[in-house]
Amino acid sequence: MKNRLSSNQRLFERVEVRFPARLKTLQASEERDIVVKDFSPEGIKVLTHQRLSLFDRLSLSLTPIDGSNPVLMDGYVVWTGKDNSDNWHAGIKFNQVDLLKANRIIEFCQRS
Repeated sequence: MKNRLSSNQRLFERVEVRFPARLKTLQASEERDIVVKDFSPEGIKVLTHQRLSLFDRLSLSLTPIDGSNPVLMDGYVVWTGKDNSDNWHAGIKFNQVDLLKANRIIEFCQRS
C-alpha cells in the first residue's frame, strides 16, 4: 500500500536506473545508504531498508563511480510504499529542477 502526496503530473520523463546514493534526513540528521531506482530532473524513486515519512525533508548525495565530485540535491518525500520483502520505496521530489545537475546524473547513469 502506498501513501501518496499528489497525483502523477510529471514534466520530465523518468529514467530507470540503479545506483547507490547517500541520504540524510534533515529532521533527525540521520544518514543512510539507499539505492536510486529511477531518476528525472524533478525527483527520484529510492529503495531503502528503513521507512521514510511523507514530507520528510532530505539531502541526497549522488556520487559517480568515477570518483568525481558528488551531486547534491535537496527534496522531500511525496510517497512511500513497502514491497514484498523488508524494503521500502519512496518518491522524492527535488526542491527545484536543476537541469545542469540532472544532466550530470544522466551522463553518470549512461556510463555505468
